[in-house]
Amino acid sequence: MTALAATARYELRMQLRKPAIWIATVLPFALWALFAVLGSDSTGLQRHLAATSPKVWIVDALGWFTPALPMVFGIVLADRLVRDRKLGVAELLDVTPTNRSARLAGKYLGACAATAVPVALVYLGVAAAFTVWREQPAALWWGLATFAVIVVPLLLLAGSLSFLGPQLMPTPLFRVLIVGIWFWAGATEVESEFPSFAGTVLSLTMDYPLGVFFDSPNATTGPAGVALDFLRPQPSTRTALLALALILGLAAAILAAARALNARTSE
Repeated sequence: MTALAATARYELRMQLRKPAIWIATVLPFALWALFAVLGSDSTGLQRHLAATSPKVWIVDALGWFTPALPMVFGIVLADRLVRDRKLGVAELLDVTPTNRSARLAGKYLGACAATAVPVALVYLGVAAAFTVWREQPAALWWGLATFAVIVVPLLLLAGSLSFLGPQLMPTPLFRVLIVGIWFWAGATEVESEFPSFAGTVLSLTMDYPLGVFFDSPNATTGPAGVALDFLRPQPSTRTALLALALILGLAAAILAAARALNARTSE
């Protein structure tokens, strides 16, 4: 446990010092803010100004900003595990008495926590703005809830992918691939003839939790009469929890595969 905590703490502090982590958050948020200001009345700032419910405002105002972040952070963290081997640090750490699995878990948790910090600040900032503007403190709760239920599972999945993928292929290729995966499993039109995970319980835009728990008008849930409809059950609390469990389970399975592959290549 000491090795895990020490590694996580070191990884967190090191990653937070990297400008890329902050740029990866500020840039998408700045683009969202720009589109909100310049958009039409139905899609831009006026729509957000008209919202009175803190739950609707938090979910709707942050729009596409939220699901895009895990993809961005997967790109930023893509070289984190393989870089130690390239620099010869992994061999030095392997001769220490610390447990290799604990070090990898600590590195993973620290890296994911570092990516979560700037996003949490954005969410709390937006929620605080609504609280002051509309005098509705419930916005703080909904901001925290949305961050915990929607953002954290996606960041954990992106982190596990960034630990496994670059061990199987060159890092630049993985960065291109994760963008394609994220769009295929989230941003694709559900009605498209091309089968995808969009609108399913495996959607990387978390449609079921967004629709069931946060009443998001942009969430696509339920059968659509296209391929993979067996992964699009009727929305309910049960199916929303199933979607969360699948994302977290997938993240754990991918991280376990990354650990096993890292151990094999280090022998």
